[in-house]
Amino acid sequence: MPRSYLWNEVGDVSGYSKVIQNEKNMLLKGVHISDISVYTPNERGNFVCVHTREEIDFSRVNDDFCDCLFDGSDEPGTSACQNGRFYCDTQNNIGHSESVPSSYVNDGICDCCDGSDEWTQIRLPFRLEESVQKNLRRYQSPCPNLCVK
Repeated sequence: MPRSYLWNEVGDVSGYSKVIQNEKNMLLKGVHISDISVYTPNERGNFVCVHTREEIDFSRVNDDFCDCLFDGSDEPGTSACQNGRFYCDTQNNIGHSESVPSSYVNDGICDCCDGSDEWTQIRLPFRLEESVQKNLRRYQSPCPNLCVK
């Protein structure tokens, strides 16, 4: 059974997209700040796939199963859909955001400068020494935050 593990009710919302569900501020991983309205349940409590306009129950968003096969819009924070994009947590209000193909999410390699694409902190079986990772400028999970502040 898939886990709906990407909802979070933490106080620090930097880089997360706010979504209203059951009158609570909810946070959804992988959503671009300009797409927040897309990830709000419609009047029937459903999510609407961006391109096909197919409706699915909102609980199926980010459940690690691709329901919106055409665009992958129901899985912004997982690698379940081949054609999706994951927007890193570090975003700003003028629309700049780092993004990676959704297939890079939770693969054990840090692709976002803030490491947000590796939110499960998977450890690869063959871990390189920290000094080697630093020399290569490629890091394995758990990721350091390398974003320019």
